[in-house]
Amino acid sequence: MAFTDRCSIYAGVTEAGINAAVRLLMKQRPSLFNYGTGYFQADPKRFPKPITPAPDVSRYKNPLTTLVKLPDLGLKVPPDLCFQLTGFAIDFHPANTVALPSNIASLMKPEQRFSLQATVTAGVLNALDNIYPVNPVYSFDLVVYAIGHLVLGGTAPDETLSGVADHLEIVGIAPPGLDNALVYLARLVLKEKVLPKAVLALAPFTLDIPKMVGKVSVSATKPSPATVANNPAVEDDQVKVFVEVTAS
Repeated sequence: MAFTDRCSIYAGVTEAGINAAVRLLMKQRPSLFNYGTGYFQADPKRFPKPITPAPDVSRYKNPLTTLVKLPDLGLKVPPDLCFQLTGFAIDFHPANTVALPSNIASLMKPEQRFSLQATVTAGVLNALDNIYPVNPVYSFDLVVYAIGHLVLGGTAPDETLSGVADHLEIVGIAPPGLDNALVYLARLVLKEKVLPKAVLALAPFTLDIPKMVGKVSVSATKPSPATVANNPAVEDDQVKVFVEVTAS
């Protein structure tokens, strides 16, 4: 049976395609993944992990990093710090790309789930001790795992496709209180800043074809659950979306 037997439009995106796109974006737009205060901004080689941009970045004089401005803490020696997103992978059901920690691996067993793995590298400059020839940067890696699912929400004609984080885990943090605090902060940023922007709107739109039939209003809605049980469907290492289209 063809995918469009149950809808007007079918779209599918594989995990391999998304992971490849993110790796490409890391090289084409490194400033989206590398953040630092003035010390690090002045020389990107000071970041803990090397930044390896595509040739076009320097050719068109695009920035390698994004400047972070800290609030005035009233210190004689203000801190210099940086953080980088140095690794990313998404895994759509079934789990076969991201190796989840054993304590949360079972959360991916139910169907229609996806997982994320992100490595964040952070660094802090030691500016107090004059150490020849260069003051050291103390750096560390945080590996973050997230498990979630996708939902079609809203009501016609303002329906949206968005992600929901069901669980978040940061590996290797002790004591437990610090681990819980960092997980809470990560969940807060994910809920308030990241997920609200990662929304795909399925709003009606208008096509203007004057030489043929004039203006055509096109509305996209989700098929009924009786027609498509899981929509979006997170399966077969990809996410599938089924859309019903009407024109007037």
